[in-house]
Amino acid sequence: MIIIGSVLLWSYLVWLLADDYYAAFISEDPYTEERYNIFSNLYYGISPLWGLLAVVPFLLCIKLFSFRTTAGKAWLLLTVSMVLWFLGDFFYSFVWFVFHTEDLPSIHFGRVCYIIGYFAILLGMALQLKAGGMKLEKREVEAIAITEGAFLAVSLFLCVIPLIALPVDGVYIVEELDKWILIFYLIFDEVNVVLAILLIFKYRGGQFSKGWLVIAAGFMAEAAYDMIYSYMYYILQLDNSWYVFEPIYYIVYVLLAVGAVYLFIATRSAHA
Repeated sequence: MIIIGSVLLWSYLVWLLADDYYAAFISEDPYTEERYNIFSNLYYGISPLWGLLAVVPFLLCIKLFSFRTTAGKAWLLLTVSMVLWFLGDFFYSFVWFVFHTEDLPSIHFGRVCYIIGYFAILLGMALQLKAGGMKLEKREVEAIAITEGAFLAVSLFLCVIPLIALPVDGVYIVEELDKWILIFYLIFDEVNVVLAILLIFKYRGGQFSKGWLVIAAGFMAEAAYDMIYSYMYYILQLDNSWYVFEPIYYIVYVLLAVGAVYLFIATRSAHA
């Protein structure tokens, strides 16, 4: 219901503040400056709030573990990653509202937060997998291979290969480094999906499995968002496209938050 509500809210605000956005989406012409400012104010005003939504339940989960344990270290890293992603979103909003620009160098504070956040997520989930060990059945290995294979094939042929071929045009790709940062995001998305699915099978059944299932869905949504964004904005170069699929980005944080709540409830019940 939360996910549906977030999508409906965004759609309503889009309709209310910038009608005919579907027409603008399929048009090669960008919005007028006035309409662009309306949308940007809306986006940058809302965006950090969704990141904060995910931070809170992850902080709650930290309280349930000792940092001396593997699980405690894992949740510390996962929480740090959520805080870093929130700071990354907040940085973009800060730059927009204070300097009223989106023109940033290839390496800036927001991207650094995202990149370090990815590493923290990978280390956190790897530690969680390490805790207690695990053994996969043949059908589970096949399910992981099929799911990851599908994501990898779409990402490779739809985004990675075309991105590598893109020229540095000073508009969409300002520097060569821009392409490799986008590819980095796509690659780490794939690894996140694999680790999250492994955690689903590690905790077969029960609240732990449900929690990691929702978190895995969140990372899959993140991978889908990055692929769609890279394809539509950088490859097709549809300037207005992000207005339409932006709810996916919010859904990522909602799913991560809901998954963390599930795990918080399951862990607290287990310790009761």
